[in-house]
Amino acid sequence: MVGFLGKIFGPIGFAENVYLGVFPIKFGINIIFNDLIWWIPFYLVLKEAYDVSRQQFLEGPSRPISSLLNENDKKLILMLRHQGCTFTRNLLSQLSENFSAIEKSGAELVLVHMGEDKEFRQLLSNYFSGAEMNKVTLVSDPQQAYYRDRELGRGNLIKMFGLQEFIKGTKAFFKGAGLGPLRGDGLQLSGIFLYAGQNLVKEFRSQRASSEFPIEKWFN
Repeated sequence: MVGFLGKIFGPIGFAENVYLGVFPIKFGINIIFNDLIWWIPFYLVLKEAYDVSRQQFLEGPSRPISSLLNENDKKLILMLRHQGCTFTRNLLSQLSENFSAIEKSGAELVLVHMGEDKEFRQLLSNYFSGAEMNKVTLVSDPQQAYYRDRELGRGNLIKMFGLQEFIKGTKAFFKGAGLGPLRGDGLQLSGIFLYAGQNLVKEFRSQRASSEFPIEKWFN
């Protein structure tokens, strides 16, 4: 992926510098052999890797979300993208800002993630107070079994790295969301589900990495 992006940005930089008069157009012969001809093999490698990982995902185990529910409680279950994602961190910030409203509604916050609980709890401490964290239930799901049960899909390269993701991700990054190491499936999409007992009241399924969740709309 990094190599593929380099072969895309190279021609973009070349075109800009031709326009500015820095490079002569003849320099384009270098771009053809250094960048353009590599688009096809890099694409084929990425497509093969995506197809294999997608098949592995489809064949993986499933675990019913009902195992997280009971008859009497109200639960807000959020299945997150990997914890290093800028949008995951931005979403955690949004949750912390609305935590009192969620708690006031009587809903218990359940965060399903793909990493280890200890590391994820450390990340969570950047957004929630100690008292709030004691009220949040963490569920580690590295095999994405709950994600499969809720039929949360995986995004393609456009949905993960499109122009919309670049713009929103840049804004979130400079607002303090930051980035972190990849933990889990980098293409896994997220979703949020509000349950009253065993009954699904509301749900929202992200369609791309940068999808904005309606948390404020639901609880304010």
